[in-house]
Formats: sequence, structure tokens, C-alpha cells
Amino acid sequence: MKKNTNTDRLAELLKHWNRATPEEKAIFLVRIAADPSDADDLDSPPRANPFSENGRYLSAQTKSRIEAVMRRRSITPSGVMQEMGFSPQDISLTLALARGSSLRLKVMQALEFWLSEQEG
Repeated sequence: MKKNTNTDRLAELLKHWNRATPEEKAIFLVRIAADPSDADDLDSPPRANPFSENGRYLSAQTKSRIEAVMRRRSITPSGVMQEMGFSPQDISLTLALARGSSLRLKVMQALEFWLSEQEG
């Protein structure tokens, strides 16, 4: 039985990194709060994804950006809803982040403004 060492874990990580698409690599780097320009072996620059998919669904990149802001500020989706002027009991953002559920257009507009304020 082979003992799992740190070099084996690193080799496994590198194997999966090399198999990932450029979009998956960019999403991963955003999740760990790194700058995508720090990655030397991105095959191409990450594509600029729109804020939403089909107008009512958050894109994967937008979800990652929202989660990064929430982690940085230590707030929950309910806190984000409250900051945007909605009821903190409204779980629509929680469901959109966790399950990919749709959001009301008013929430999408408020969320886009909120995210631009947090990042800018």
C-alpha cells in the first residue's frame, strides 16, 4: 500500500490543472482570491462572461465574484439581500448561488449594481 505524500498530492493537483479549461482555471483562481494574471500557464486569457445567462440566471463567473466578496466581507446571501434593500428572509440569492435558480429582474439589477460597488 502506497503512502500518500505531499508530492503525490501536488502531482494530482497539477494533473487536474492541466486538464482544466481556461474558464475553469479562471474560476478556480477567483475562488482562491488570486489574480488570474498570476497564472503562468493559462492557455488563453479568461473570457469576459456576461453578468447573467439568459437575463435571469447568474453566470458561473458572476457567482464566483459574489462569493469572493461575501467571503472577504464575511457576509451571507441574506446580508447581501438586506444591503440591496430586499428582505433578509428572501432566499432567492441563496438558491441562485447554490442551485442555479433564477432571480427576479429587480434582484438581478440590484445585484449587478451592488457587485460593481463592492469591487470598484
